[in-house]
Amino acid sequence: MAWNYYKASLSKFPLLTKACTSGVLMSASDSIVQQYEIQKKKGIKAEYDKIARSSTPPLNFQKGCPINVDSPNPTPEEIEKYFHHDFARTGQIAIVGFVYSAPIAHTWYQIMEKIVTFRSRMLAVPCKLVLDAFVFSPIAIGGYFSFRALLEGKGFEGVRSKLERKWAGALTASWCFWPAANVISFSFVPVPYRVLYNNCLSLGWNGYLSNLNSARLQDVTEERVDDPQAFTIKDGQSRSEIWTHKYAHMFCVCHHCRSKAR
Repeated sequence: MAWNYYKASLSKFPLLTKACTSGVLMSASDSIVQQYEIQKKKGIKAEYDKIARSSTPPLNFQKGCPINVDSPNPTPEEIEKYFHHDFARTGQIAIVGFVYSAPIAHTWYQIMEKIVTFRSRMLAVPCKLVLDAFVFSPIAIGGYFSFRALLEGKGFEGVRSKLERKWAGALTASWCFWPAANVISFSFVPVPYRVLYNNCLSLGWNGYLSNLNSARLQDVTEERVDDPQAFTIKDGQSRSEIWTHKYAHMFCVCHHCRSKAR
């Protein structure tokens, strides 16, 4: 019943239906991932409290990335915020899905069908994969981060900063997952349903990144106890000056963070 209603709505109002679907599913995906991250952080904090010494700095998740060592140690009130759902973030992602992600994907799939006219699937699918990875993905990811920065109230300087820190890493990560997913999409999923297909897969992709990030958070908490000075920047120092090869693998891989040591 619900599926028939969705198909009828998609036929009558294709763009609006995709926009609403993206807004709902992207916000639902973020909510699920956030709850997972909160539970993992609670476990990490419990373990950290057990092994921490008096000289150990406070646990500093830095919005999901405790290795972002150029931020000051948080207050107890700020630490407590790490364990509560960020409804503002969920709302921002819902808006991005409705206003940006769905419309640009809807338009792109229509354009790509006009560009790639091979009748043979063996020719059409590889061409679509290349176009999607090297034309659409860079633009879509850049726009996503730009919209997020503006909704966060960071202005155009915030857009520039976010793109510099996150765009390249997010694009590289997308090339590790979406080409394989798009083989199925471009081969078997009808064009009107591709936005829905991508929204559903995003939940699994974001969950995978969150799980990988949580594992690295655990590594970092242990390293902060053993060598707290490695996570401390003194006056006049840059992060690159104190960064050692020992911590080079500890980059946050969260989809929303993806911090890089500079």
